[in-house]
Amino acid sequence: MRHLGCLKAIAHGVPFAQALGFSEADVQKIAGLAAGLCQAGRWESALKLWAGLVSLQPERAEFWSALGSTLTRMGRHEEAIPVLTFALRMDPTDTAALVNRAECYIATAQVEAAVADLEQVIRQDMTETDPVADRARQLVYALYEFFRRVHPSG
Repeated sequence: MRHLGCLKAIAHGVPFAQALGFSEADVQKIAGLAAGLCQAGRWESALKLWAGLVSLQPERAEFWSALGSTLTRMGRHEEAIPVLTFALRMDPTDTAALVNRAECYIATAQVEAAVADLEQVIRQDMTETDPVADRARQLVYALYEFFRRVHPSG
């Protein structure tokens, strides 16, 4: 019977997480646990939690971004790109999603797309205080050095 009540609630516009009985505090606890698993390098477990949070609250760009970041760290670049792109459609200023997508583009030999993302991050950090933008600058420098060595004449 509980499932029928959940379906009725969803049909009447109740958000999925709420219909299942999750409070915002519950969702935040799960997100905190997922972040902790990422910090501990427990990527598979973190991936499951981020995927669950995306299912519970698909309107939350930060959950999509975290899912894409986790996929990136796992080396699943081709899977991460559309996830990060979706996160960026919801929040085009998400510097972490841009840098993660750039890393995926580099890993899949889409250098021009990577440079476009990295340039956007650097433009957004006018005060040069964002550590994520510092990562973007490091990647740009690494790309420059790589191409300078491959093509030393120019």
